[in-house]
Amino acid sequence: MFKTRFISGAVLTLLTIGILYLGGYVTGVAVMLLSLGGVFELMRVYKQEKSAMAVLAYLMTIAYYCFLFFHLEKYLLPLMILYVLLVLAVVLGGLWAYCPPFLGHIIHLPQSASGSGAFRWDACCKCAARAFPLV
Repeated sequence: MFKTRFISGAVLTLLTIGILYLGGYVTGVAVMLLSLGGVFELMRVYKQEKSAMAVLAYLMTIAYYCFLFFHLEKYLLPLMILYVLLVLAVVLGGLWAYCPPFLGHIIHLPQSASGSGAFRWDACCKCAARAFPLV
Protein backbone atom coordinates (compact mmCIF):
# COMPACT_ATOMS: atom_id res chain seq x y z
CA MET A 1 0.00 0.00 0.00
CA PHE A 2 2.75 2.46 0.94
CA LYS A 3 4.76 1.54 -2.15
CA THR A 4 1.79 2.22 -4.49
CA ARG A 5 1.07 5.59 -2.87
CA PHE A 6 4.73 6.56 -2.97
CA ILE A 7 5.07 5.71 -6.66
CA SER A 8 1.84 7.53 -7.60
CA GLY A 9 2.95 10.56 -5.57
CA ALA A 10 6.32 10.62 -7.33
CA VAL A 11 4.70 10.33 -10.77
CA LEU A 12 2.24 13.12 -10.00
CA THR A 13 5.06 15.33 -8.69
CA LEU A 14 7.05 14.83 -11.90
CA LEU A 15 3.92 15.46 -13.98
CA THR A 16 3.23 18.68 -12.04
CA ILE A 17 6.80 19.89 -12.51
CA GLY A 18 6.56 19.19 -16.25
CA ILE A 19 3.22 21.00 -16.57
CA LEU A 20 4.46 24.03 -14.64
CA TYR A 21 7.69 24.09 -16.64
CA LEU A 22 5.77 24.23 -19.93
CA GLY A 23 3.50 26.97 -18.56
CA GLY A 24 1.04 29.00 -20.63
CA TYR A 25 -1.83 27.14 -22.19
CA VAL A 26 -0.59 23.73 -21.04
CA THR A 27 -0.85 24.82 -17.40
CA GLY A 28 -4.18 26.51 -18.11
CA VAL A 29 -5.66 23.35 -19.65
CA ALA A 30 -4.30 21.26 -16.77
CA VAL A 31 -5.92 23.60 -14.23
CA MET A 32 -9.20 23.51 -16.19
CA LEU A 33 -9.18 19.71 -16.19
CA LEU A 34 -8.42 19.71 -12.47
CA SER A 35 -11.33 22.11 -11.91
CA LEU A 36 -13.67 19.93 -13.95
CA GLY A 37 -12.60 16.95 -11.86
CA GLY A 38 -13.38 18.93 -8.71
CA VAL A 39 -16.81 19.93 -10.02
CA PHE A 40 -17.50 16.29 -10.92
CA GLU A 41 -16.52 15.12 -7.43
CA LEU A 42 -18.68 17.81 -5.81
CA MET A 43 -21.66 16.79 -7.93
CA ARG A 44 -21.02 13.14 -7.12
CA VAL A 45 -21.18 13.90 -3.39
CA TYR A 46 -24.75 15.14 -3.90
CA LYS A 47 -25.53 12.37 -6.44
CA GLN A 48 -26.11 15.00 -9.15
CA GLU A 49 -23.26 14.17 -11.56
CA LYS A 50 -25.64 13.44 -14.45
CA SER A 51 -28.27 16.10 -13.77
CA ALA A 52 -29.04 19.35 -15.57
CA MET A 53 -27.34 21.24 -12.75
CA ALA A 54 -24.12 19.27 -13.31
CA VAL A 55 -24.14 19.87 -17.06
CA LEU A 56 -24.64 23.57 -16.38
CA ALA A 57 -21.74 23.57 -13.91
CA TYR A 58 -19.44 21.76 -16.37
CA LEU A 59 -20.32 24.12 -19.23
CA MET A 60 -19.85 27.23 -17.10
CA THR A 61 -16.48 25.95 -15.83
CA ILE A 62 -15.31 25.46 -19.41
CA ALA A 63 -16.70 28.87 -20.41
CA TYR A 64 -14.90 30.50 -17.46
CA TYR A 65 -11.52 29.11 -18.50
CA CYS A 66 -12.15 29.93 -22.17
CA PHE A 67 -12.83 33.54 -21.17
CA LEU A 68 -9.57 33.54 -19.23
CA PHE A 69 -7.61 31.97 -22.10
CA PHE A 70 -8.86 34.50 -24.61
CA HIS A 71 -8.39 37.48 -22.26
CA LEU A 72 -12.09 38.30 -22.02
CA GLU A 73 -11.97 39.11 -18.31
CA LYS A 74 -14.42 41.99 -18.68
CA TYR A 75 -17.14 39.45 -19.51
CA LEU A 76 -16.59 37.27 -16.43
CA LEU A 77 -19.07 39.17 -14.24
CA PRO A 78 -21.88 38.83 -16.82
CA LEU A 79 -20.96 35.13 -17.12
CA MET A 80 -21.31 34.72 -13.35
CA ILE A 81 -24.66 36.54 -13.36
CA LEU A 82 -25.85 34.33 -16.23
CA TYR A 83 -24.77 31.24 -14.27
CA VAL A 84 -26.70 32.32 -11.17
CA LEU A 85 -29.81 33.01 -13.25
CA LEU A 86 -29.54 29.63 -15.00
CA VAL A 87 -29.11 27.85 -11.67
CA LEU A 88 -32.20 29.64 -10.39
CA ALA A 89 -34.11 28.57 -13.51
CA VAL A 90 -33.02 24.93 -13.07
CA VAL A 91 -33.99 24.93 -9.39
CA LEU A 92 -37.39 26.54 -9.97
CA GLY A 93 -38.00 24.28 -12.97
CA GLY A 94 -37.23 21.22 -10.88
CA LEU A 95 -39.43 22.47 -8.07
CA TRP A 96 -42.30 23.16 -10.49
CA ALA A 97 -41.99 19.62 -11.90
CA TYR A 98 -42.39 18.10 -8.43
CA CYS A 99 -45.13 20.37 -7.13
CA PRO A 100 -46.79 22.79 -9.59
CA PRO A 101 -48.90 24.56 -6.96
CA PHE A 102 -45.81 25.22 -4.82
CA LEU A 103 -45.39 28.79 -6.00
CA GLY A 104 -49.10 29.39 -5.48
CA HIS A 105 -48.75 28.35 -1.83
CA ILE A 106 -46.02 30.91 -1.35
CA ILE A 107 -48.02 33.68 -2.98
CA HIS A 108 -51.30 32.94 -1.17
CA LEU A 109 -49.66 32.12 2.18
CA PRO A 110 -51.97 29.28 3.34
CA GLN A 111 -53.38 29.67 6.84
CA SER A 112 -53.22 27.08 9.59
CA ALA A 113 -56.19 24.76 10.20
CA SER A 114 -56.79 26.32 13.62
CA GLY A 115 -57.52 29.66 12.00
CA SER A 116 -54.82 31.42 13.99
CA GLY A 117 -53.64 33.13 10.80
CA ALA A 118 -50.13 31.67 11.10
CA PHE A 119 -48.29 30.60 7.96
CA ARG A 120 -48.39 26.85 7.35
CA TRP A 121 -44.87 25.74 6.50
CA ASP A 122 -45.94 22.15 5.96
CA ALA A 123 -48.08 23.18 2.97
CA CYS A 124 -44.96 24.32 1.12
CA CYS A 125 -42.22 22.23 2.66
CA LYS A 126 -43.66 18.82 1.78
CA CYS A 127 -43.29 19.59 -1.91
CA ALA A 128 -39.88 21.15 -1.35
CA ALA A 129 -38.73 18.09 0.60
CA ARG A 130 -39.71 15.84 -2.33
CA ALA A 131 -37.97 18.07 -4.84
CA PHE A 132 -34.84 18.69 -2.77
CA PRO A 133 -34.28 15.90 -0.22
CA LEU A 134 -31.15 17.61 1.15
CA VAL A 135 -33.06 20.74 2.17
